[in-house]
Amino acid sequence: MKTIASILSVPAISSTRERTRSMFAELDLSVMFAMTCATLATSVSLAMVIYISWHSSGLIAEKLICMLLGVVVVLSAHWLPLAWPLLRGYVRFSACGLWTVAIATVLYGQVTFFIVSQQHAGDLRAASVAVPAAVLDPSSPGASSSLCRRLSSAQGTSDSSSWGNRCIESRG
Repeated sequence: MKTIASILSVPAISSTRERTRSMFAELDLSVMFAMTCATLATSVSLAMVIYISWHSSGLIAEKLICMLLGVVVVLSAHWLPLAWPLLRGYVRFSACGLWTVAIATVLYGQVTFFIVSQQHAGDLRAASVAVPAAVLDPSSPGASSSLCRRLSSAQGTSDSSSWGNRCIESRG
């Protein structure tokens, strides 16, 4: 009895399928695990470079170009070692130098991502903290000079001396 797959299959496709099946049959679990980890690492690096590129640039065109450059650098850093067995002599040496620059760039981007993430997390934590009323009150002893200047400019006076001795003037 013929199946639909055997009726619709083209010989070129079936030979490709057989090669693919034999290729995956030869792979053991450790190679598949390594390929999965490499794919996940590349995906996470791509997501980080896209995120940090989107938040670091100004115009849409700058954002897109920065993202594309980051994607090229990440892919070259992650995939260039796959081509090393095929390269010989000076080309391999040049590829090694290019890979070193790409890895340094990717690491710099990842450090930048973590710094920006920590800054955003700190901003969110700082925004959720309630500020005591004594800090905002210029009549409290030892009010900061910046608070006194802000309040005096809001009232239209030019100096913080109108607040008397309550403001601490910074001496430099």
